[in-house]
Amino acid sequence: MTYRRKKLVVEATVWNKDGDHPNVTEFKMKGVSNLSKCLDCGERMHEHGMVNLAGRAIKVCPGDVLVHEQGESYPMKPAAFELSHKVEK
Repeated sequence: MTYRRKKLVVEATVWNKDGDHPNVTEFKMKGVSNLSKCLDCGERMHEHGMVNLAGRAIKVCPGDVLVHEQGESYPMKPAAFELSHKVEK
């Protein structure tokens, strides 16, 4: 089967550090040291943020693109975002 992605216009911003976006809070996860390194990006966990998505805490790595859609924000890796989104003219 083939599928087509729905055409949907979204707002997006790049998140780099605490304070960049109001939807991102400080990274705090039980059992994870802020000094340990992230398995996704290699940066220390104290440089990460979190967003609440459908009642779940989702990690945001420095440089992730925050997609803002239907009142919520979620992170995407820049390469994945570039493959699936185009700048609206």
